[in-house]
Amino acid sequence: MVQTVTIDGKKYPCRTSYKAIKRFQNHTGRAITDFGKHVEDVIILLYYSIQVGCKLEDKKMSITLQQIEDAFDADNVDMAAFTNSLKKK
Repeated sequence: MVQTVTIDGKKYPCRTSYKAIKRFQNHTGRAITDFGKHVEDVIILLYYSIQVGCKLEDKKMSITLQQIEDAFDADNVDMAAFTNSLKKK
């Protein structure tokens, strides 16, 4: 099931799946069991979860990792859907 997450007022499809976790691990070089030990973990996993969500919804991904980081700095990310998607695993 694809959730949505709102970043800077725009909704993005989001799915934390095997592929998103695998891409997170490849990007960071760390196992998912170490998730949360580094400040950037949530942002990186969110990025790959949006990437998977866009693929499943056949939508072009229109946000970069840097834009997500900037939105976090500005506190413009609604994390409720992303948090819920993590709990469903």
